[in-house]
Amino acid sequence: MMISTASILTSVFFASILMIVLELLFLQIDRAKIINSKVFLLIASVSLLKLCFPIHFDYAYPLKSKIVLPFFQNIVNYLIIDCHHFHLSVGKLIVLIWFLGFISNILRLIVQMRKINKIGSFIGNDTIKNSGDHRVDPIQIIVSKRIETPVLIGFLKPVILIPEIELAAEELNYIISHELIHVNHCDILFKYFFELVLSIYWWLIPMYILRDKVNQILELRVDQELTEALSDEEKIRYIETLLKIAKSSNQSNEYSTLTIGFSACENELYRRTENVIKNKYTSKWTGTTKVILLVYAFLSTFIIFETYSVDKVIEETTVKITQEKWLLATNDEQLDVCINNGYVTIFEKRNELAEINGLRVVNLENSERENQKSPMNK
Repeated sequence: MMISTASILTSVFFASILMIVLELLFLQIDRAKIINSKVFLLIASVSLLKLCFPIHFDYAYPLKSKIVLPFFQNIVNYLIIDCHHFHLSVGKLIVLIWFLGFISNILRLIVQMRKINKIGSFIGNDTIKNSGDHRVDPIQIIVSKRIETPVLIGFLKPVILIPEIELAAEELNYIISHELIHVNHCDILFKYFFELVLSIYWWLIPMYILRDKVNQILELRVDQELTEALSDEEKIRYIETLLKIAKSSNQSNEYSTLTIGFSACENELYRRTENVIKNKYTSKWTGTTKVILLVYAFLSTFIIFETYSVDKVIEETTVKITQEKWLLATNDEQLDVCINNGYVTIFEKRNELAEINGLRVVNLENSERENQKSPMNK
């Protein structure tokens, strides 16, 4: 079990397949009659785990590429700077850019975390009131005039922030219940985990598409759990609460990658509304999906993509015969192999060798052949 360039590329390949599958499922979500948000989340989670553990095992079967990977390997090995005391290849430059991108993304996350912590600080200077019967230890629920939309912040000590707007008791109950489901599922921690993986694979374009899908999946799952026990009238009032918050909020959540808001953009709200009203949510296929994904993750460990190469021992003890470098001199009984006018060896199986495509056979007189023979050291 080890990590290598080949194992990283293999993990990226199999994780990207799952991301593409998830995107294809989302393209059909509006036309689907039933939706299981847990299936979407399982696919996203397995793709992230594949990226987190880019390892290969000794039993993995190597799929050797003779064209694509060798082509890129030649590019990676190309020396940009070749001095006496300093050598810089394309591969080393790529690793350097990768590392700098990782550091840049980690610093961005740290800055966002500090800004989120400051939110609690300036809210602490306001007139803060607890939400009465809705206070759930150890979750702190704060109502403040400094925010415009309900939001969940903090993964170690989650805090639910609610804007100081006119809300009915039922509306407030929907908002808090919604955010508490996020807390119970550790969705904030999942988003932090996702951003950490994205910081490492910042160059992987499907990850940015997956980020948007993860945000939608988390909201779809909460809607599914919250509304499955509600009556049709209660579902309507829940949707009205979503729309009310969206209408009253004029600011975007600039920390959305590390927080969870109650409302969403127009397109996402339309999808969530339709799914709740039409009662599309279901729990079918969850178990089947788990089995399929476990089998997929297990079988993917049996394959690793590698660059085709010749064994060093073979390469050092043999001569690569090409049409430009070799000549066969023949008589009626045998084939003599000559390379660069140097005699190498004799093949007795003349008929078999003569069937090789590209063979250049020249008939020579015995005297001419003797003149061509000369010692050749490999």
